[in-house]
Amino acid sequence: MNTKEKKPIYKKVWLWVLVVVIIGAIYAGMNGTKNQANETTKSTNNSTSQSQPEQKTSENKARLTLDDGWKIDKSNQYLTKVVGTVSNNSNQAINGYIQITFSGLDASGANVGDCLANANTVDANGKWKFEAMCSGQNIETVRFKEITGF
Repeated sequence: MNTKEKKPIYKKVWLWVLVVVIIGAIYAGMNGTKNQANETTKSTNNSTSQSQPEQKTSENKARLTLDDGWKIDKSNQYLTKVVGTVSNNSNQAINGYIQITFSGLDASGANVGDCLANANTVDANGKWKFEAMCSGQNIETVRFKEITGF
């Protein structure tokens, strides 16, 4: 009878390939956030109490920016999402990964989930229309967290 001994998990090739891929993704994500300017937020006085990023001067403009006019869409009773547009303010297309994240807040302001959307490309000086799906229940407002792209 031909029986093979079972290798311990740390000796399996697929595990080390997975570890390298995860570390590479984390490293690339950290570099993507370095390329983005810090987004400070200010409260706006509208029906959904959203926070918008401050406007940037042309010489201090981030590569990826959240355009004004984004909003919460609660038209489906089972799903909350945030819809809007992100601009690529550079002369270089993004052909890797782009992600936008919002915090979902309940009526008391407590974080009850996250809303996120991602894409793979945005043309040079182009726009990305996103729909960030929210996890969590009883989301009344959202707060912009970050945009990453590489």
